Amino acid sequence: MKLLRKKINEGVFYLKTEQIESYVRAMDQVPAVIWTTDLELCFTLSTGRALNDLGLKKDEVLCMSLYEYFDTNDPTYEPIAAHIKALDGEKSTFVVEWNDRIFQNTIEPLYDEDEKILGCIGIALDITEIKEDEAEKRVLEEDLREKQKMQVAAQLASIISNDFNNLMTVIEGNINLLDELNSNSENTDMIKEISSACVRARDITAKLMNLSQKNEYSPTLCDLNKIVVKHIDMVRHLIGSEDK
Repeated sequence: MKLLRKKINEGVFYLKTEQIESYVRAMDQVPAVIWTTDLELCFTLSTGRALNDLGLKKDEVLCMSLYEYFDTNDPTYEPIAAHIKALDGEKSTFVVEWNDRIFQNTIEPLYDEDEKILGCIGIALDITEIKEDEAEKRVLEEDLREKQKMQVAAQLASIISNDFNNLMTVIEGNINLLDELNSNSENTDMIKEISSACVRARDITAKLMNLSQKNEYSPTLCDLNKIVVKHIDMVRHLIGSEDK
């Protein structure tokens, strides 16, 4: 005799008493719970290896109602609503977290051999480890995508840095030459400003490289007044007047 019979053309399921016992023995081999209820939604069977993770023993909740077990009077609470649907002949599947475990639940009508609904039969498969593995996989995949983004950014920053540094080398070389040929004190100040700007430009490029490689920075204190004074001449040149 099969553990679970199915009426193919109507999709009707029913279990005999001896079939339930055989089915229970099979379910004891996997991390799951199997239970049945009567028409009043009181437990008439409760067994399975996963009961231990819920702090329960076999048939410990026998005769207890679902409302009492879940400590609610709300018929719309998903596990209870699924059983109510089963009493109307409807199958339900859902995932619920209970006692720090995650269960994939299937609730179906329980029929007798005359296809009369006797109550509900439920199977809850503990998928906690599966969900944890999936979550870990998502974290690893996200980490891989982030690393790939940073690799692309590092390559781009490297190209920009090299090209920019080559340009700065030419500019700095010409500045040094002008400084050697210059005899005008006013030009000397401008040359120093340009030279200082080149140094800052190289520093910005280095920071861009560090950012793309996710290197850690060592914060340092700075004097904003000194920074403003250092750049005041450049600002004056840009705005065109000392009065602005």
